[in-house]
Amino acid sequence: MLSHSHKFIYVRMAKTGSTSFTRYLHNNVADLKPVIPNAWNDDFRHIPLWAMKQTLGNRVFKDYFKFTFVRNPWARCVSAYEYSIKWNKENNYP
Repeated sequence: MLSHSHKFIYVRMAKTGSTSFTRYLHNNVADLKPVIPNAWNDDFRHIPLWAMKQTLGNRVFKDYFKFTFVRNPWARCVSAYEYSIKWNKENNYP
């Protein structure tokens, strides 16, 4: 996610509350927009910083504040495991 008026780049990390924080940003940052790399075929919600850098160019990348949120690795692992069980159950996977 990118804001030119606030000069920041937010990188979403899975299982760290990124959906809630992104919702907050959408409600409070008028010019927020996604950074979608040209040749990216993976998860568009969690684009890595290196892919954003290739798309934005060196000047924006160098001048803007970049941030993300991290989580205790064990808590993140447990959350991902519980999410996968819930997802598999909802989608009829064993």
